[in-house]
Amino acid sequence: MKLNKKLLLFIFVAAGMWACKKNNSICTLNASVSATVIASQPCAATGAIIITSPVGSQYRYKLENASFQNEPAFQKLKAGKYRLMVKDANGCEAVKEISIDTILQGTKFTQVFQILANRCLNCHAGNNPQAGLNFTNVCDVLNHWQRIEARAVQGIPSPMPQAGLIPLAERTIIQDWINAGHAYDK
Repeated sequence: MKLNKKLLLFIFVAAGMWACKKNNSICTLNASVSATVIASQPCAATGAIIITSPVGSQYRYKLENASFQNEPAFQKLKAGKYRLMVKDANGCEAVKEISIDTILQGTKFTQVFQILANRCLNCHAGNNPQAGLNFTNVCDVLNHWQRIEARAVQGIPSPMPQAGLIPLAERTIIQDWINAGHAYDK
């Protein structure tokens, strides 16, 4: 019985094996691709993909359009979707899409973000925010924590908002977040 190559390719894929064409014939990568994924900070490339299967000297790995590498790990990745390719010694390849999520937002940051939304968006939002700081943007809050501390908590060189410092309870929440490391996950 002669099988159609397209049907044969479908059978391999449905069985959990990866199939590819090599020199106009079908070869299979008889391994399921799996990986451990480490979430990333929202404003920095801190995520990682570590291939857990298949691993070994007979396999090479790459993300997107980069070159193949021997190590089954990719680090310093931003949150997003990635196309992972695994190639065996015969040249057969498997492709898997992997997503890196953003780390979970912490309670302290959530409270600070809400305070800034309530108190600062009249000036620090929209297409042309004051001082170029848009506090609807998580990265602007994380990257400018020192300025937030100086203006909104300490009132140096002048208080923000301009009408006067925000209530002490809210300044304390912001200062607690800063003292805890001013991070997204705090």
